[in-house]
Amino acid sequence: MNKSNTIFLISAVFVAYSLPMSAAVSLGQTTAATTDNLVTYSNPAFGFSILYPSNWPKEISDDPVIGQDAMFLVPTSPIKYLEKVDVSVTNQTHNSLKAEVDYLINFNKHENPALGGSNYQVIESVPITVNGNIDAYKLVTTFYDKQKVKDVKSLQIFMLQGGKLYNIHYSAELGKYDSLLPTVQKMIDSFQFISTR
Repeated sequence: MNKSNTIFLISAVFVAYSLPMSAAVSLGQTTAATTDNLVTYSNPAFGFSILYPSNWPKEISDDPVIGQDAMFLVPTSPIKYLEKVDVSVTNQTHNSLKAEVDYLINFNKHENPALGGSNYQVIESVPITVNGNIDAYKLVTTFYDKQKVKDVKSLQIFMLQGGKLYNIHYSAELGKYDSLLPTVQKMIDSFQFISTR
């Protein structure tokens, strides 16, 4: 296995396990937005900006192996990291968005020890556009999270930019997924690439 595949696998396991994040290296900036109590998180080092609810705590990680990560936690979640929106930035390892998504699906179905094996179900896997002009791929799945002992529904939006794979990952307990989705959709719709340093 080459180094780029190793990084992708580590990133996939990191997302599935929802491990606690390390101390922030590059915090980015948070500025007020005008509606819905959303504020802007902007991080030129990570190459993106996104709106998020002002009362959602954020955790930032910049790791040379795992990648860059900004996690926004739902404050009412009974289990930390169960309900969250996570934006990860890792090195692109395949030649297309579809290949990246297909690889992740295969990994989660057959190799990921964090998921409940045959309980991993793909609900939707389709190309989409984010914010009117960003080509993306949408993946909706359900699975049994062995670590949290919960049935989980997950929405992932994959995008490529400058040799990097951007993944907006929303996950929630199955029964709470729909109630949080309108807020998450506003976050996704606000996503923008910005210049990296």
